[in-house]
Amino acid sequence: MTPPSSAPAETQAPNTASPASSPEASVSATPSGNAGSKPPGTFIAGYKGIDITTGYFIDFTDNPERPQKAEDGAGGDLLFSDGNLEGDSKFGEIERRQSADYATCHKNTKYEEEGVFLPDRGTVWCVYTESGLLGIVTIKAVSDQYITFDLKVWQGPAD
Repeated sequence: MTPPSSAPAETQAPNTASPASSPEASVSATPSGNAGSKPPGTFIAGYKGIDITTGYFIDFTDNPERPQKAEDGAGGDLLFSDGNLEGDSKFGEIERRQSADYATCHKNTKYEEEGVFLPDRGTVWCVYTESGLLGIVTIKAVSDQYITFDLKVWQGPAD
């Protein structure tokens, strides 16, 4: 789903990750406090090549290209720790034959609570956050010390 054409695109400072190049992925960040103010299925942002070192996390709408150090093993929408992805949410894998999009995630009912253990390169995950967002994470590279992935973020379903 593409954002409404009347929505202004916000510019971003240079960073190590590059915004996704698909038409739906114009980077426009929404402050995390306003996450629930958009209709379900509204595309928020897309990013390519996010790198996270073990012990760091990202928030989907608070500059995800700049991971933050986790305090006491917790933090953010997505935490990387010793080869595992963890979060305050639920995770659902998208099968390789399925489209990696909002509709597929919304229909998916096979969830893993709290984390994905040792995700493989090439796997795609729907991540539902407690703040009402839906992210699609495509794993590009992974080891026990770092992970690289692409991220697309939508306003999540109301249900």
